[in-house]
Amino acid sequence: MQTKLCVILLSSMMLGSFGTTMAVADSKEVQVLTKQVAALIDEVERLKITVETLQAIRPTIASLMPDFAERFHVMHYAGEAEDWAVASHELLELKRLIEVMSRVNPEKGSMVNGFLLGNFNKLDAAIEHQNIKSFNKELVETVVSCNSCHVAAGSPSTKIALDARDSLSMRHPHVLSKSAKPGKHTHMH
Repeated sequence: MQTKLCVILLSSMMLGSFGTTMAVADSKEVQVLTKQVAALIDEVERLKITVETLQAIRPTIASLMPDFAERFHVMHYAGEAEDWAVASHELLELKRLIEVMSRVNPEKGSMVNGFLLGNFNKLDAAIEHQNIKSFNKELVETVVSCNSCHVAAGSPSTKIALDARDSLSMRHPHVLSKSAKPGKHTHMH
């Protein structure tokens, strides 16, 4: 009986000590986890600010168009000079910009792609075969497609000129003429 009592006493002392050890260990673990959670909350807040900033400065299709126009005209003048390496490079960049547009605005990016893919394939073939006559014909056709896309996107007054020398610049090759402000003008956002 005394042995039994000793075993019970020893067991409860050990369990008590073990329980205290567990409570101390749990307390330290809780403190570590609390610090980690606080750090994660800070990181989420920092990322939230970053996402808000990126959304505020995120490009739109309209903001990408000047780059698109400039690359188009560099390709145009490279083809005119029969610098097919530069013309090919600029055409690849135009295709890459359409991919970016599709990520910025899937609906409008898809529309741009739909209007220009056929033209770009024909320009690519003209560049591949170094055919200046075909290249020039496809440039004119591409401008027609660009202007048709502007109409479809709700910006019919934005008309592109093939010869940038007669317009504002290669980045803004708009044909300027007397016109009234449209009632419902929208941009390709």
